[in-house]
Amino acid sequence: MSDLVEATGLNSASMYKEFGNKEGLFENALLDYQKTRLEPYIQILLDRPGMQGIEAFLNAAVSRAESGDYQGCLMLNTLAEEHSVSKAAIRRVENFCVKLKEALAGAIAGAQKEGTVPAGKDAAVLADFIICLMHGMVLYGRVDSHKPRIAAVVAAVKGALIA
Repeated sequence: MSDLVEATGLNSASMYKEFGNKEGLFENALLDYQKTRLEPYIQILLDRPGMQGIEAFLNAAVSRAESGDYQGCLMLNTLAEEHSVSKAAIRRVENFCVKLKEALAGAIAGAQKEGTVPAGKDAAVLADFIICLMHGMVLYGRVDSHKPRIAAVVAAVKGALIA
């Protein structure tokens, strides 16, 4: 907290009053990250439940992973550091993952109704498949030489959905 007090110019009493402790500050940072960086991806799926929404979601994720300033995902980094963050922070990440899975499964079900994804495929399993891809892409996208191949990987996922 002392580094933040120095960097922000706020006094420590203000920081503690606002956040309680460093865990409260981190959980607030996770919430802000979720709202500003991740909720827009879910909104794509909710606004367009079907193949167009899935493609827009994947394209937005590819665009972010291919960007030069891409540094990964705070949510996934939090999971990787599970033993050094609060249980509340882990719950926040887990709840977001559930929300993302529900939105993806809904969009996949919409694509099944459109006839673009075969009706016999399990929408929840496909949602998990896409989420696993996204988690892997977070790490894959950190390597500059991988960035040119990300779009091809996502194209393969799209192909798997419709096959």
